[in-house]
Amino acid sequence: MNFRPRSYGYALATVLLVLIVGWVGRYTWQELRYLYRGFAIVQANGFHLSEHVEASVLSLNETVLRFDLRRDPTDRSTFQKESQELQQWIRTHQTTVSTPEERELMTQIGAAFEVFLSQTTQLMKEREQAGATPSPQLVLERLENNAAPVLALCEKLKAAERLAQTQFMKDSHHALGWMQQLFIGLLALLVVLLGTAAVALYHGVIGPLRVELDE
Repeated sequence: MNFRPRSYGYALATVLLVLIVGWVGRYTWQELRYLYRGFAIVQANGFHLSEHVEASVLSLNETVLRFDLRRDPTDRSTFQKESQELQQWIRTHQTTVSTPEERELMTQIGAAFEVFLSQTTQLMKEREQAGATPSPQLVLERLENNAAPVLALCEKLKAAERLAQTQFMKDSHHALGWMQQLFIGLLALLVVLLGTAAVALYHGVIGPLRVELDE
């Protein structure tokens, strides 16, 4: 019978489509799992650059105060090491932020920190040359004045980060919703293809056999 090869070919094509849809569905499901898993990481670490800079600057100020009280060279070395690390950290993260506003604020923070570092280094030299008499109140006031521009920019960056995080979550949930709908659509298409394959198999094999038996 001439129609059997065509029916077999149709059934084979249907089966191949079923396999492809199944593979795409499996891939989509894996991507959904990765997205859900990544949300917690992004929420925890991705939008808190301002807090890191703020905490680091305050820690540097504490190191300078300790140096003024103890005149310990270790405190000077700690200040230099941590300030260089923060400087490099700011440069690295200037390109990792998600919005132009955040990028501009990170650039401004980098410039303001350069000024803070220069002023604070000069303060430590002055206090070292002033002798062994500590002056914590004077040093604290100057440190607060030096750090004020950096901390003010950190507050602006916090507001920009909150907006960026809100937009990120909105876009991510939209993408998740689209992927879920795609996954459901693929499952429905898979069911239709399985039904089509069954019909093709019946008309290509079982139906002709029954006709032959009847004849």
